[in-house]
Amino acid sequence: MAHGSRSPASLVVTAALAVRASARPARGGPGTRLGLLPVLLATVLAPSALCCPYSIRDSGFIVREPSPYRLLPVVKNETPGREEASRRLAGAADLYLPDAGVEAEVVNLDDPAPGKLTRRVAQDPPKRLPAAVLLSPRGRLLPLPSLSPPDLTSGAISQMVGDLASSPVRDDIARHIISHWCVVLVAEGPDAQANDALSRVLSAACKTVAGEETEMGQRVEAAPYVITLPPGQTGEAVLLASLGFDEQPSSTPRVAVLFGMLRRLGPLFAGGQVTQELLVGLFRLLGRNCTCTSDPRWLLGPAAPVRWGADLQTQVRDRLGFDANSPAVLHTLAGAWVLLWDPTADWSSPDGEGLEQLTRELPREPAGGYRELAVGAEDAEAADEGPPVIDLRAGGPPVEQRSIRILWLVAAGLLFVALAGGALILIRQRRGS
Repeated sequence: MAHGSRSPASLVVTAALAVRASARPARGGPGTRLGLLPVLLATVLAPSALCCPYSIRDSGFIVREPSPYRLLPVVKNETPGREEASRRLAGAADLYLPDAGVEAEVVNLDDPAPGKLTRRVAQDPPKRLPAAVLLSPRGRLLPLPSLSPPDLTSGAISQMVGDLASSPVRDDIARHIISHWCVVLVAEGPDAQANDALSRVLSAACKTVAGEETEMGQRVEAAPYVITLPPGQTGEAVLLASLGFDEQPSSTPRVAVLFGMLRRLGPLFAGGQVTQELLVGLFRLLGRNCTCTSDPRWLLGPAAPVRWGADLQTQVRDRLGFDANSPAVLHTLAGAWVLLWDPTADWSSPDGEGLEQLTRELPREPAGGYRELAVGAEDAEAADEGPPVIDLRAGGPPVEQRSIRILWLVAAGLLFVALAGGALILIRQRRGS
């Protein structure tokens, strides 16, 4: 909403107050209590004009972390090439990091006047230099031995920054996370039977939600897209560390549900926690209004760094019907998302008790907010072949236009109520005089 403009709800409340003031009876007159009617109605009903018009899935494409990831090559005074490192890093960052949500800065542990980043790295310095560490938007320091450059030449620095900006699996996720309902990332464990059992559960859960329609009118055109990483997968250290895979033992399969710009939904699950009921509930949670959950930690999981360029932004606008970069769209979000800007927010993952509670609260049947739609064999085959071009709001205006129209319709209705209440007050006054 533009600076200085007023929301429909605030206009309604103001109008109601004005009507009441113009029709204010003498103290103790017959209209004293009745004069409160338009104000009370406007106050109670106005918040409905401010409800979030986006689903949780939509919101994931709108919200970014309030601070970026920071790539920090670490050096000391005696590190060869240190003098040129900052200039070379800036050049590589300009080439690889636009739209990636990552900033880069050289950290010198021998700096006589260390800044905040240097002091943070010095708390747990790398054992060998030069090295590279990644500081997450939430203050977690992620060592990245596989990205650490062997030296500080232009070629080595460019390779490091390029590997941070993208990877085969992150690019694959970005290609499918808009056209498919979400992405499920699986890191397999060493037990083949456990991996196979998890694969069957995932397949059944994905088939269950394919073709459903959410409470907000979005159809799950393409089932969740599953990516499986075999044990010992290399080249994806940034992805796995940023999503917290390194915080759980690799002796069991690990699962993350991703939505939006590679944000994790809820905690990282160990294979033994994952059931078909849980997954279906999580998939359906994405289709609910962005203010629906009482525990914001389910929505505020970490997001992996990814190059989210103009082509992906255009896909979001064309397929989902809104401009995710519009400030007006961002300002309509409510609920858990506002906590992203709260420095005291709890960034911990929900615990087991929270997992059980969420499973109980999530809709288990289409009657709880979803409708089953027939999906034929042809549709299932098409979903397997590749991401279809979908329009989640086909046949209607884009969500921005629709939400603004709804806001003004609600405002007009409330204004009518306020004016009618004022007229009723005047009539009562005249009759009583």
